[in-house]
Amino acid sequence: METNETALQSQQQILEENEERVKKIRQETEQAKEGWEKVQIDKDKAQDSYKYYKTLKNRCGI
Repeated sequence: METNETALQSQQQILEENEERVKKIRQETEQAKEGWEKVQIDKDKAQDSYKYYKTLKNRCGI
C-alpha cells in the first residue's frame, strides 16, 4: 500500500510542478504578446512619420 501512496505523492508533486510551469509559461507568453503589440505600434508610428516626411518633401520640392 505504501508503494501506491508513494506513487500518488510523486504524481501529485509532478502535477504541482507542471502547474507552476504552465503558470510561468502563460505569464511569459502574455509579456511577449504585450511586447509584440508595442513593437507593432512603434512600427506603425514610424511608417506614419515616414509617410508624413515624404508628403512634406514632395510639397517642398526637395
